[in-house]
Amino acid sequence: MNERPHFEDLEVWQLAHQLCLRVYKHTKRFPSEEKFRLADQLCRATSSISANIAEGEGRYHLNDQIHFIHMARGSLSETRYFLLLARDLGLLVADEEKSLNQLASTLHAKLHAFIASKRRLLDSKTVERRTSNIERNSIKCFTLIELLTVITIIILLVGFTIGVSRYANTYAVNARIQAEIKAMEAALEAYKADHGAYPPLDGTEFNNLSSANYNTNGNIWLYRALSPTNTDKKAYMHFDPKQLNTNALVTLGGLPVTVTFILDPLGTPYFYNPRIPIGNPQTFDLWSAGIDTRVTFSGGVLVITSTNDNIGNWQR
Repeated sequence: MNERPHFEDLEVWQLAHQLCLRVYKHTKRFPSEEKFRLADQLCRATSSISANIAEGEGRYHLNDQIHFIHMARGSLSETRYFLLLARDLGLLVADEEKSLNQLASTLHAKLHAFIASKRRLLDSKTVERRTSNIERNSIKCFTLIELLTVITIIILLVGFTIGVSRYANTYAVNARIQAEIKAMEAALEAYKADHGAYPPLDGTEFNNLSSANYNTNGNIWLYRALSPTNTDKKAYMHFDPKQLNTNALVTLGGLPVTVTFILDPLGTPYFYNPRIPIGNPQTFDLWSAGIDTRVTFSGGVLVITSTNDNIGNWQR
């Protein structure tokens, strides 16, 4: 007889699973054109909550368990945004969205408490381990060989720590870029819902698509569409001033023009291509050049390979 997995006994997992089932039920009523857009994003975000809780319970170390619960909480926040977006797009009635969000709020509180309990357990184990080590160890004099051994270990640890630190920094930057791309994707979908197409509408500003103007025209029109300066136009996204370069000088139509660029966390403009997308042929490409801040072009066309570190909306 098979024993039930431990995660199924957790209240937080049960609530997350209930939320997931209800979301799947509601998204079945979404229009067919939303199957691979908002419905897909909402289902993936919601199922990620219970999946991360389950995976965390399968980990041995408490730090790993806490990490996956944090990921579950992040997926919950993403789910709550998509529910709000579905309501504002008329895909969910207000009562449905309110009911789902009430369940999400309860789950958020339970996850917060679950994380706190795991941290208390981790702290108590850390104190026990340190106390045990102090009682067990006695003062020893180092021989020359022991001293050299310790120095060697320290050097190796410093090198390892630097490597881990660089990896962690890269991971954090990539995660932030992916979050910003998702937010702009959602804003672009809202724009399309109002205008019937992604910006730009007429496409005349992409007369000469090349590596020289990928970084100018696409980004310029992306910002103008999502956050227009005209007060009579709808703003689909509000940007932090740190995300913008408001004094970029480019040449448009043979004339120097000061424009605004949307910057990624590395200070490099995002790339936007709605005309001939490579990664998402049915919609648009939106991407960052990544840590190396370089994008590869061939004959004026973006080259997507497994070796470059570009971060785009075609990556899931």
